[in-house]
Amino acid sequence: MMKRVLCGLLAAGLIALCLPSHAAESRGYGCEEVVIAPDGSWVTRMSAIDPDDLAKEVDAALGSAGSVLTVSGACYSGIYTEAFKNHSTGNTAHLGPSNKNEKTKNVRERKTGDVTGYLDGLLDVWEADSSKTVTNAHNAAAENDPNNPDGKFGDDVKRSQAAHELWRNSPKNKDRKDEIPPASEEVPEHPQQETTGSGATIKLKNGTKSNHGLIVVGLPGAVSRHYTDRWEKLLTDNGFDSVEVLYDRKGEPVPDGHGGTLPNPGWATKGNITRTIQGLQGQANSNEHFVLVFLGHTARYTTSNATQTGQAAGSGANFSQASNTDNIGLSDNFTCDLLEETSIIDSPAMYRMYQPFFYLRTFNEVLSNPTVGVSINGSLLGNLTLENDPGGGYYTLPFSDSFLESTLTDIGATTLNVSFTFGGPTDSFQLATQADLLGQIEAGSLYGMGVATICHGEAVPPLVPEPGALGLVGLGLVGLVRRRRRS
Repeated sequence: MMKRVLCGLLAAGLIALCLPSHAAESRGYGCEEVVIAPDGSWVTRMSAIDPDDLAKEVDAALGSAGSVLTVSGACYSGIYTEAFKNHSTGNTAHLGPSNKNEKTKNVRERKTGDVTGYLDGLLDVWEADSSKTVTNAHNAAAENDPNNPDGKFGDDVKRSQAAHELWRNSPKNKDRKDEIPPASEEVPEHPQQETTGSGATIKLKNGTKSNHGLIVVGLPGAVSRHYTDRWEKLLTDNGFDSVEVLYDRKGEPVPDGHGGTLPNPGWATKGNITRTIQGLQGQANSNEHFVLVFLGHTARYTTSNATQTGQAAGSGANFSQASNTDNIGLSDNFTCDLLEETSIIDSPAMYRMYQPFFYLRTFNEVLSNPTVGVSINGSLLGNLTLENDPGGGYYTLPFSDSFLESTLTDIGATTLNVSFTFGGPTDSFQLATQADLLGQIEAGSLYGMGVATICHGEAVPPLVPEPGALGLVGLGLVGLVRRRRRS
């Protein structure tokens, strides 16, 4: 179990990631995408939007606006604040609770159940005084963030971690020390602020003519509704001219007028997010202000070796009975997240939001039998039913806990060997490249083949040990192993 400790060190950013040479790991804004079959039927499947793609969409629509404020509440929020800054023109500000290597965390009070964190602090400031600038609000929220070691609670966080480590290294735990997660897994967060132009002085309501808000919740957790309601009320109470909310799959499908249904336009699917952002462009001029809040979770995904070859349109790797294998490299850190909440790993500082999944995006399907079996390391993961569509499709298969436990027996950098079983001797498909997705508004940023997972950080409330009560403190920390908060 020594590598269990390594997972904690990796999560804390204390040592560099050790990636297999062919591992290509990325992160994106978690959401679902609508997959439409040739016969017009549709389903939604787990997907993600690359932060750069999201930032480019926002700038393309709002680059001529007077000012833009984005707030990104998902894990590794620094990847979003950095992307928005890199792709923004004009006066913009971009805020988030954590840097690009940290999971965003909340602290849930034991007695009251109340959740506190950077986003709460930000809302507290503007609910009390909406005239505060972005910089004023950010600084106050960062100072009061219970997970920020550089804020006013920093000493409590450090004492709590020290107490846990003393208990973990005590003689009574010498035989199981490596099974107890280290305090380094209680990863702190460092709130981020990025600005362009005069973005540092932007106020919540900054437009001289009108102000518009968009709140997006791609993949919600139990606290997402809490933050969504607070942000919507804050913007509405401050007289915003429009406030639109896209929330996962809240609400039912809508009639299509022909006896069938269509995806609800209020769902936070990839296509709806893109269309809604593009729809703001008509309001973007020099006296308009926009606030975009992205809540939910960040998906981590790693792609296969063949996915990383030819990227031109139509140049994806071809799979058939004669050529049916590929491999997916996993880093130590990614393996840990895949195994989270299995019998192998169950960290008190983290919880799994959704079942990890294998994904496949195809192009040029030619199939006499639509069933394609997917095996990993020699074990059948499941069967996919492809659409036999020249334009390809997007497919996913979830990993069960038992499959993960039997396949990933060692915690560390490893390789998943993928093989496909075809029903016909001439059946084949290509992997879709990023270029193949251009112009497909419903398609997420996941292309080719890979595996994805979504975990969320959770901080243990800071504890300061009483004299002689060190053992109880440690037990209290480890006892807070899991809070099931999915919605």
